[in-house]
Amino acid sequence: MSVIEFSESFDVRSLSKYFTPVVKKSDYSEDIKVIFHDGATVDLAGIQVLYAMSKELTSNGKKLVIDGLPDKALEYFNILNKL
Repeated sequence: MSVIEFSESFDVRSLSKYFTPVVKKSDYSEDIKVIFHDGATVDLAGIQVLYAMSKELTSNGKKLVIDGLPDKALEYFNILNKL
């Protein structure tokens, strides 16, 4: 399982910092665990990227595990995954 950690916000302002080196270069042939450390937040842009990662992993028979995401953001993420 690959691990991606965020100690700062994953939002529209930081997206370009993480998108290519972290999101695009992740190994989608194995499960990925994303950890949000204390103080790290996520906005709708970050949730959309996590959703896209989840869909890519699902198409490969793998899963995305998310730890430390604030409850409201996790609720939005789960709603997207049900669509």
